[in-house]
Amino acid sequence: MLGWLGALPRRSHFAAMLRDDGVLMVHQQDPAPQWPVGPAFELLLGLHALAGYQARRWSRRRLWTSLDRPLDRAAVQVGGRRGRFGVALGDRVRPIPAGAPPMLGLEGAIAAALGRMAPVAPGGGPPILLARELAARARRDGPRSDQDRSVGAVLVDPFGRPVLGATNQAREHRLLHAEVVVLLSALRSGGPLAPGHRLFTSLQPCRLCAALAVEVGVQEVVYEEPERGRFGQGTALALAGLERQATAAERAGLDG
Repeated sequence: MLGWLGALPRRSHFAAMLRDDGVLMVHQQDPAPQWPVGPAFELLLGLHALAGYQARRWSRRRLWTSLDRPLDRAAVQVGGRRGRFGVALGDRVRPIPAGAPPMLGLEGAIAAALGRMAPVAPGGGPPILLARELAARARRDGPRSDQDRSVGAVLVDPFGRPVLGATNQAREHRLLHAEVVVLLSALRSGGPLAPGHRLFTSLQPCRLCAALAVEVGVQEVVYEEPERGRFGQGTALALAGLERQATAAERAGLDG
């Protein structure tokens, strides 16, 4: 397969996956992208938008990326299953052989996935309480599956003002967690985050959301409830010392 990839336009960043029905899905990204998520995350965004829950089976096949960042690994752990990181094409360039699986680009599906994001204006008040209210809203809407979590997230600017909120939208797309929606929506509308932004969440971020928060430069993440599952352990935020549980005063709306 890497040989077939070698026949594509050569770029230093790539991601690819072989679907088990014989279709090779490929997504490539420029060597120095302004968009922070990387090709592995984008490929999984597009795949799940294109194939829905069927994508869970497809994404457990193979995924390659020339990048090796916590965000790439976390995206594969949460949205896929098996990945190889830091893989270089090297000299494996040869013509695509006869009978090779057809290639399917995912740019349109990626745009569709991002178009599903639905951030909200969080209003005023203590941000941890706003995150809790958003989680309650998600709970009232009801999950589509047992794996959906009722989570709220609120982004706060360097002046302490809540600027954007979101609920978990895994019912719409497997990777659209509340933190992913609020952070990517902020980046799409306003560009890179200014230093000093903080994120308040009703639940401790998983590995994917934590890695994205670190990648985009969030100063601190404050969460209300700890994540007891395995994806809440050893995250990029925890390793960087950039997350903490809300204090009693913050949970009561008296601080923060």
